[in-house]
Amino acid sequence: MKILAINKFFYRFGGVESHYFSLIDLLEQHGHEVVPFAMQHPSNMESPWARFFVSQVDYRNLKGLAMLKAALRSIYSREARLKLRKLIQIVKPNISHLQHIYHQITPSIMYELNKNNIPIVQSLHDYKLVCPSYKLYIEHKNEICYRCYRKRYYNVILKKCINYGLGASLVAAIEAYLYSVMQTYYKLVGYFITPSKFLMERLLEIDIPKSRISVMYNFIDTKRWTPVYGGEYFLFVGRLVPEKGVHFLLQAAAKVKRVDIYIAGTGPEEDQLKQKATDLSNVRFLGWLDPESVRVLLAGALCVVVPSIWHDVAPLVIQEAYAAGKPVIGTAMGGIPELIEHEQTGLLVPPRDPDAMAEAICRLANNPKLAMQMGRAARERAETLYSPELYYQRLLEIYSGLTN
Repeated sequence: MKILAINKFFYRFGGVESHYFSLIDLLEQHGHEVVPFAMQHPSNMESPWARFFVSQVDYRNLKGLAMLKAALRSIYSREARLKLRKLIQIVKPNISHLQHIYHQITPSIMYELNKNNIPIVQSLHDYKLVCPSYKLYIEHKNEICYRCYRKRYYNVILKKCINYGLGASLVAAIEAYLYSVMQTYYKLVGYFITPSKFLMERLLEIDIPKSRISVMYNFIDTKRWTPVYGGEYFLFVGRLVPEKGVHFLLQAAAKVKRVDIYIAGTGPEEDQLKQKATDLSNVRFLGWLDPESVRVLLAGALCVVVPSIWHDVAPLVIQEAYAAGKPVIGTAMGGIPELIEHEQTGLLVPPRDPDAMAEAICRLANNPKLAMQMGRAARERAETLYSPELYYQRLLEIYSGLTN
């Protein structure tokens, strides 16, 4: 089977891209020919198909006519559609599998796929179909938000939800209304995959039929991970952005000064967080680390911490922690409670509650045997529930159902 694997980034930008590349590997291992389609970027992985990728665009710091052109492209990219048309003519794929396509690629490609009778599967990793700002969260207000529910997308303008201000928020609202009126996703996507029940429930609220949605938790190849039970420190791995809740983790760290807490990652909040941690000798910022360095770091950890204050869909770091034999302390937000079995593979705590977070950290720090016990249960869960083979078999059923 020839599969078009479409994602706007072709380098490891975040968890979505980690899943994307793992999925390509999984499909190729089972004998499928996978052809990527993405955006050109200096950090891209090498690909013989790169000449078909759409040109790079950065929506930051644009002004005047350039801003207007970028805004129009972010809604509908004629370039993406034309380049995909040429790629389809050469490859003649059986099916397409979309991940993140918003803004850099756009849903314009769906019309080209549909015109060529190529079925579309889309894996969703955020709330874009119900919330123009992706997150059900207003970053500059630091609050969960459901105002755009039932197509009240004008709220993204009123609240200036998008990071780049009123203009970007206006574009996001126009985009949302346009594809809602045209029913693009509803009509053209044959099947949706979500990595959490929480996200599936949001799709049901906008009338996507349940018969066209599968909850498929992200997979992890545990054979590539050697579990190490026990460790020395507590670990956060992720982008340093407000919704990840690292500032609450620092407040918890101030209450457990004998416990070492390592923070791996970069992001716009990095300087501010470092300033807050000036007097915390038990906190270390490690910056960005490549995947292999993260594995080494995980091996030495006693536990991984996921302090998100937004409805995190399905943090891949939880499954990576499990593969490494580590329990996870996480907040009861979004899809996190679906991944963490409380008191078995980790501990769930309320969001924005540094006291509860500190208590959970102390509990495992003072009882490493319990942490090791949870780590073993976590590894077993990864081996059984998040198996690549289980994921592949279900995916093949979906592909077959659309192509036969």
